[in-house]
Amino acid sequence: MEWITATVSPEVATEILRDVQGEGGFQDLLRKLQRQFDPRSRLLRLDETDLERIPRYLGYEPGGYEQRLAALVRHLRSEGLIANDLG
Repeated sequence: MEWITATVSPEVATEILRDVQGEGGFQDLLRKLQRQFDPRSRLLRLDETDLERIPRYLGYEPGGYEQRLAALVRHLRSEGLIANDLG
């Protein structure tokens, strides 16, 4: 598996590290991102599947977990890691 790395802002880091309650697709994705995140360096490792899932999940009805992805999507777009027309 090839990893893509991104150093995220403190705002994005805070959203990644927030507690995740319950079960479901969003929760699974957030827990996966937490496992792939190094809080000391604020380095987030992502694979191709992550880069496809993150903007797709943001496109769902607004809610707490979806909004937690918004800052991450903005960051990934600014880094050119996901297209601007997704999510």
